[in-house]
Amino acid sequence: MTRRALIALTLLLGAAAAGCTSQPEPLVESHPDFCTQLIAGVADYTDFASAVIDGTEVTAPVRDVAASYVAALRASAPDDTEVTAALATYTTPYEVDRWAQGQEDDAPEPVDADTLTAATSTLLTACATQ
Repeated sequence: MTRRALIALTLLLGAAAAGCTSQPEPLVESHPDFCTQLIAGVADYTDFASAVIDGTEVTAPVRDVAASYVAALRASAPDDTEVTAALATYTTPYEVDRWAQGQEDDAPEPVDADTLTAATSTLLTACATQ
């Protein structure tokens, strides 16, 4: 057996001994649409979000792509506290841009690049692991 298999077996036996007989399904299996959409659009959305954070002008076509991406993520998001919180942070630049365009009444609290990076990492990790 490989070391990885031994570790997995040990964790599984430990969980069973503790009375936990089932493990949560990985997000990529339970919500494949969310993960597929997240991964497919992360580069373009990050460019959009970075422009909003930096105060760089965003073109209408870029804004439209970001709007579609955010809507698709929100529609397919799992009911998971950590993912929901990370998604709210991740989409904050979109909300800031909507406010700047006069489409929202209340200004959201902006995020910085480090906060956006952390939220992105959380979401990508959730799709890559359990």
